[in-house]
Amino acid sequence: KISLKDAIAKEENRHIIQCHRSFGINLKYVQKQQDNFSSLVMTDGKEIPVSRHERNTVKAAFIEYKDKKMKIMLGD
Repeated sequence: KISLKDAIAKEENRHIIQCHRSFGINLKYVQKQQDNFSSLVMTDGKEIPVSRHERNTVKAAFIEYKDKKMKIMLGD
């Protein structure tokens, strides 16, 4: 049996993170955050909870991903 955290660590795509004990998400599909990163709204409209323990990590990863995406779009 493999844990979610171990499965995500094996994944070569660095945009996949664990946001809750039961959830891993691909940052590519996050539409927006809710209530200071207490949850994430995905592009399909589903709301995924973010644990208090993972909140700072998720926030930093989300901001970094969006910043990189914006730089690519602007050609920086």
